Amino acid sequence: MTVTASIIIAMEGLPKTAFRMAQALAAQPKGGLTPAALFRAVPMRTDDLDHYLDAYPRLFYMDITRIKITGEAIRALERIQKNMDSTGSSLQAVVDRLYSLDKTDIDRLLHMLDGKITVKTKQAFMKLFLEKVYLYPDRVHQWVQSAPFSEAARRIYQVLWDHPEGVIDACRLRKLSGLDEYRAEQTLWELLRNMACFEAFSFDEEDRLQRKIVLLDEIRRFRKPVTASSSPEVAGIKRPHQTSRCGNQCVTTLAKIACAAGQRPLTQNKSGKLSAAAIRTISRFCGEIDLAWLHELIWTAIPLGFLSLTESGEIVPGTRLFLWDTHAHNEIHAMLARHALGKYPDLSRRLRTLTSVIKPGQWYTLRYLAEAAGDFPDLENPILCYRHKRYQYGEAENPDRIRRLTTLLQEPLHWFGIVDLGRVNNTSLASITEFGYHLISGKVPVPAEHAVSPAELIVKPDFEVFVSLREGTPLVLPVLSVYGEV
Repeated sequence: MTVTASIIIAMEGLPKTAFRMAQALAAQPKGGLTPAALFRAVPMRTDDLDHYLDAYPRLFYMDITRIKITGEAIRALERIQKNMDSTGSSLQAVVDRLYSLDKTDIDRLLHMLDGKITVKTKQAFMKLFLEKVYLYPDRVHQWVQSAPFSEAARRIYQVLWDHPEGVIDACRLRKLSGLDEYRAEQTLWELLRNMACFEAFSFDEEDRLQRKIVLLDEIRRFRKPVTASSSPEVAGIKRPHQTSRCGNQCVTTLAKIACAAGQRPLTQNKSGKLSAAAIRTISRFCGEIDLAWLHELIWTAIPLGFLSLTESGEIVPGTRLFLWDTHAHNEIHAMLARHALGKYPDLSRRLRTLTSVIKPGQWYTLRYLAEAAGDFPDLENPILCYRHKRYQYGEAENPDRIRRLTTLLQEPLHWFGIVDLGRVNNTSLASITEFGYHLISGKVPVPAEHAVSPAELIVKPDFEVFVSLREGTPLVLPVLSVYGEV
């Protein structure tokens, strides 16, 4: 070991003043400093200086009239400064360290990876190490268990790996290892020098140097609950110049479509789209309507039972018409919106992660909102990526993702009242509605399922409605009030 285990242990708990004293003396490694010069560099009392000289003989000593620092303390200080405040436990720090290794260290790591592999350049070696050790969040754990590490190293690493935060105080980890202090420190060095884990030095509340053993920053960040790295860009105005809000219009529109389907079954053409005759029938009830929105609403309503698809491919009123009274609009709205959101599980999950930083009713630029959702790591299939000038675990780059998220916000989520759209000058804006915020975050209760036998509903051209109570149930009658409204 370049730095002996005992000197590192001796520096654990070092007061901050003594640490600054070591830094000042390390700048004058040969000549040292007189007490007067040291007091100017590091303000302290004479009693403190005497105490440090007595308490830390491995670090400081008096040479006639000058105070000097030991050679091993200088090397330990360099190691501490490199790993102060977790600066050495990021993947970028690992990459930098790999580039700085000499041939002996590279050969040692190649043996740990696979003794049969040879590389010609440091760039190839760096890529090989990242692929073999850190390509996936759990690969380093598999590597430690399968590579030629000692059994003691594997036991210590397992203790660290099982810790939820991946951070354990070095003193506590030595005790948990069941080994004596020196042997435990030697085993830790086996893991540290092979970059399976890292040291993180900092000062605690009492200004004493503490040393923790940590997993890679990116692994610890990946383990934490997903939150946005930064809040989406606020549009900068309270209200856009133009707004488009759908609210729960999908419920009323669906009721009108059901009326049209009750008057005349809606037919489809060979491509699975509504026929021209079906569109004309719907237009009598709904007026002009966007065809993409019309198809989205119909194919959302069919699985929920508000519309039915016959064996011949015709669309007719469904078996859940009894829910359509004026007191059930919110319930039906939630059912439709949730089902529509469920068609896009990956994109919906990305939007769900944004609920920790966005506010309902606040306007954001549409582009930035989609990009912020697209930047969240994929928890199901994480892989090492380099994005925004840093390494992280997430999906491989997918240029189509932002476009799909933007389309999702502008069309289905807007149509079902989850997102309001706006515009100021040439900038498109989006705002998550209060209803949409709770729906995306999973806080809207799932409506209870109601079993009901099918009932034939007939709407004549003069809007006279017939329903067979022999085949159905009286619960279907409240739908007539909706027909009266529309």
